[in-house]
Amino acid sequence: MAFRFRRSVRVLPGVRVNFTTRGISTTLGPRGFSLNVGKRGTHLNVGLPGTGLSVRSRLDPSPALPVHPEVPIEPEPSVPPSLDALPSGAVEIASAALEDLGDEGTAVLKNLITEAFHQRSAAEADLKDTAQLVRTAERRLARARAFFFRWFLAKRIPEREAAVAVARADHEEAQRRIDTAIVDVDFDMTPACRERYADVVAGFRALTNASAIWDITSRADVDRQRTRSSASHEVTRRPVALGIAELPAVRSEFPALRFGNANGEEIYIFPAVAIMGRPGASFAVVDMRTLSLEYQQSLFVERDTLPGDAELAHYTWEKVNKSGQPDRRFKDNREIPVMWYGTITLSTVNGLREAYLVSSKSVVETFGRAFVGYQMELPRLSSDGVVAETTA
Repeated sequence: MAFRFRRSVRVLPGVRVNFTTRGISTTLGPRGFSLNVGKRGTHLNVGLPGTGLSVRSRLDPSPALPVHPEVPIEPEPSVPPSLDALPSGAVEIASAALEDLGDEGTAVLKNLITEAFHQRSAAEADLKDTAQLVRTAERRLARARAFFFRWFLAKRIPEREAAVAVARADHEEAQRRIDTAIVDVDFDMTPACRERYADVVAGFRALTNASAIWDITSRADVDRQRTRSSASHEVTRRPVALGIAELPAVRSEFPALRFGNANGEEIYIFPAVAIMGRPGASFAVVDMRTLSLEYQQSLFVERDTLPGDAELAHYTWEKVNKSGQPDRRFKDNREIPVMWYGTITLSTVNGLREAYLVSSKSVVETFGRAFVGYQMELPRLSSDGVVAETTA
């Protein structure tokens, strides 16, 4: 099944930006003799107009991309720390600096979004100013047309009508600039690919309705012999929200899937790219094929309020002995519920790393399966970094 994505934006005369499933590239020069620079390398395109004959030669090699390793499922439960500060030996779960997360293949798109945002911001300021000019010109015209002033200002009516027309034209032009200062990220997808992505959106909407969603910001191993804890790991978690959102200067027929982030920038997922941060500030654009999503079921020792959609696994005790039974040496050793939760980890080899804990493991599995199924429809990268497309 081939994933077709045809999009070409003319930036300057002789310069086109091409959006495809193979990445984002720039074409320099006229048709028939052009240079294409993109993620797959630099190519010279030479053709004879009217003959249908063309030659495409590669000018440089393309680097290989590494493969994402899989993370094994943890059989042991985790527990929240007793203090808000990072526990001793804890490892923070956070992404690298935004400028390190992108790559050459998405740099062109990032630059386009940045330029579109600046143009949009300037146009929005002009829209506000021209709206005030329109109101002022219309008031002056209405005054000239009023019965009392008409005898004195009749000769100025045509002048003020022209001023209203100019102000309205400027206002409409500012609105047109806002409407055009935008980067389209719509995709020409096969029916199967479109259906898979619809499953992703449906799964994400279900995910947003979970009773509790936390951003896991740190993780540490637990010395179970010293602490007498039944948990193997201790994590720091903070409540966050997931939802459907829009980004300025970015337009798509598909909604942006927003992942909140307690210790960094939010992530917005589109069919072929993920954007971390927001245009107008620092942000990164990530190729969807390089984004790894791992999901699994996790046991969690819950000391706080139990979420309504979580599944109880069993009970444990505040202090346990080696056999997992309550340690009788501790007075008032209370029972604690162990819950089944779901975890989602988003990562790239360039340093994006975010982890989420969700109260409903079933919605995590539904979303995770849909996401992985969609990614399987995308063109794959071979060991030398070349897209290997398959057709059915």
